Amino acid sequence: MIKVFFILLIAMSLQADSLKMLVSFLKMDYEERSDSGDFLDSEKSDYTDIIGAELEYKLDLSKGHGGADIGSLLLSGSYQEGESKYDGFLQSGGAIVSSYKTTTDIKIIKPKVRWLEMKRGVRYDVGIFTSLAYRYWKRDSSSDKYGYLEEYKWGYVDAGLMAIFHDEKWHIGFEAAYQKAINPTLYAGVNGGLDFDL
Repeated sequence: MIKVFFILLIAMSLQADSLKMLVSFLKMDYEERSDSGDFLDSEKSDYTDIIGAELEYKLDLSKGHGGADIGSLLLSGSYQEGESKYDGFLQSGGAIVSSYKTTTDIKIIKPKVRWLEMKRGVRYDVGIFTSLAYRYWKRDSSSDKYGYLEEYKWGYVDAGLMAIFHDEKWHIGFEAAYQKAINPTLYAGVNGGLDFDL
């Protein structure tokens, strides 16, 4: 089984003090295969099929700890919406009946609170952070005769590092984090509705 998701985030920053606006594009490239390598199903989208926006407000609150120059609270929320293409098979009793293709409506909502400690330099800034966040992901093709509805929900905490390299015109950076899910669940709109712990 192969599951790959690509996210391209294009930051069009309108930075008025500590307010940031981002436009995001999500590319899905999911494919599932059997243990013997046979194709089972896939779900894909191009970069322009699922589009969203993010707002982030940054509030500098204190001098940082352990040599950091500043400690900041970041409040953010993002919303993405669009569609992906499903390609697979209809089954009955575990046996394949026919091939099946449909369009899935996608909706993703992510609010987040983050504490960031940043050490600033002439050419780069380095920081550590921890976050508390929530993610809601809806996949809906229920308007199709054989369609489905799935709602994934989970909170999470993370901790990580970030670095931003900059000069007078450009900023480029990265972040790496460990993430732990809190109470991940899935609601599947089949057989009157089923709830699963993930």
